[in-house]
Amino acid sequence: MVGQLLDIPLPYFADRPKAALIVNMKADFLDSIIGSLPMEKSGTLLVYNEQHTLISATGGINSSSRLALGVQAELDNETTLEGTRTLQTRGLFVSMMRSSYTGWTYVVTVPASVPRQSVDLFKRLLVFISIALVVLAILSAYFSHNQFQKRVRRVAERLFPPGQTKPGDTPPIDGSLENMEHHILQLVQENMDNRILAQSRLPLLQTHYMYAAIYGNAVDLSKISGQDTRIGLFPHARYVVIVVEMDLGSGNARFSGEDPLFSFAVTNIADELASRNRQTMAIGTLLTNWHAVIILNMAETASVEQEAVAFAEQLRTVVKHYLKMTVTIGVGTIVEAIADVASSYRAALQILQGKWGQAGDTVLTLQSTSIMEEKLIPYPSTIEQQLLAALRARDLTQARLQLDAFRQALDQENCPPATIKTCCMQLLVAVVRLGQSYHDDLSQVFGGNPYETFFQLKTLSDVVRWMDVTLFPAMHSFLESVKRSKTAYLIERTLELIEERYATDLSLQLAADELGISPSHLSQLFKEETGESFIERVTNKRIEKAQQLLTQTDLPLVLVAEAIGYTSVQQLFRVFKKKFDITPGEYREHQSGTPERTQHTP
Repeated sequence: MVGQLLDIPLPYFADRPKAALIVNMKADFLDSIIGSLPMEKSGTLLVYNEQHTLISATGGINSSSRLALGVQAELDNETTLEGTRTLQTRGLFVSMMRSSYTGWTYVVTVPASVPRQSVDLFKRLLVFISIALVVLAILSAYFSHNQFQKRVRRVAERLFPPGQTKPGDTPPIDGSLENMEHHILQLVQENMDNRILAQSRLPLLQTHYMYAAIYGNAVDLSKISGQDTRIGLFPHARYVVIVVEMDLGSGNARFSGEDPLFSFAVTNIADELASRNRQTMAIGTLLTNWHAVIILNMAETASVEQEAVAFAEQLRTVVKHYLKMTVTIGVGTIVEAIADVASSYRAALQILQGKWGQAGDTVLTLQSTSIMEEKLIPYPSTIEQQLLAALRARDLTQARLQLDAFRQALDQENCPPATIKTCCMQLLVAVVRLGQSYHDDLSQVFGGNPYETFFQLKTLSDVVRWMDVTLFPAMHSFLESVKRSKTAYLIERTLELIEERYATDLSLQLAADELGISPSHLSQLFKEETGESFIERVTNKRIEKAQQLLTQTDLPLVLVAEAIGYTSVQQLFRVFKKKFDITPGEYREHQSGTPERTQHTP
């Protein structure tokens, strides 16, 4: 029996409970109950009654006496205790709670080190993980940096080979991070510069590819045919080339001789007309030496050709209205790829050439011409040979007569304009080839390129007038100068040969062979330029030298004859007698008083 219950009745009319239960128990009973609680080994549970008297503690009251004294002092100072209160004292965390039913105070103590154990363990775990991650990051960065640095070095070596540095660059340190950063910044800057440069050169790039297209250069133009949205030059599926040629002698005289200015105005008008229908038509314009070239890029419809002709007609009308000039427009064939634009351009040029010399102010297509059905006529080659012979002989009058005969031969055949132009071109080639047989560069002779001038002429009358007034006189003057310079050279070289080889068996044949001309030609040139024949010149030179030997030396006549190229004394006697009517001996005796005479030692 650990306790005993007492039942004592209370007085009547009392306002207190009418019964009380008094429990008398052993002190170690409560200790045994509290001690069975699952407390931490280092923790303590204290129980105080209403008078703050320790009635029980884990481990016994005596073992917790020092702690109990400190807690009891805190309770004595605490007048009211509501809820739970936690404080730290004597290296312990103390939690106190007062029961509202019994008034008892329950105190739980835990050493301050116990809550920190888990935190310290977690902290150590975080430190270990952080150190491990740092080590892994360092290793990864080291190996990644080496690989990246090698790749950057290979790029830098390709961009800047050893021994080459860009002007103004600071020499980087090999293998360093500064080196890598230096080259990366250079690459970034160059990339930005290239992008800016590409944007600024985009119009030039478009023009370049359009010229490449019409002249048929083997380049890939797919990137600007709608696939590259940054350029977007030709987005549609069909192409046709329109060539505009100014009709000379019509309308506004201010454009005569200013074809580039006129062609530029035509291209601006074409751009304005095309801008009204951007959904189905794109345009590219170019200028050549003689034409305005327009590349129409059109959507694929059933009436592409009609739309192209309608655009050309509209362009012709607007040009005539605003520029006061008439034009002839050739519309090329419809093609499906920009690489085939060259064939459309050639067709347009062929159309214009087929109507050479005809009236202008019209739009021409292949269907409206009969270029391919022209008849083949015999070329007046005999007249051409006679004309060239007259020019070669520097007979300008005869050359002009043959030119007139050439024109009459073409008129009699009733040749179409394209054939007339072809024949005139062939004659021009023959004349130029004649001049090139004397000198390769004839630009100074004709004052420019004769072919360029020829293509600007519009009629056969224009061609004949140009050849008569400009081409043939220029060729005549050139051949005259060639003759003079060549003759001067031949005569000078012949005189040098006579001076050098008069004492040998020199003949006209030997001199002609030396100069590369015929003996008769050399004899004629020499006679015309010096007034004496080749033989007379050689003979006079020999007699002149014989006179010197006879008056200045005592050489025998045999040696004198041999010294001047004669094989016998009799030949010397005959020539001397004919020239001076005296013999060589008589000439010596007559000149014996000359003080410059030289004694001969046999």
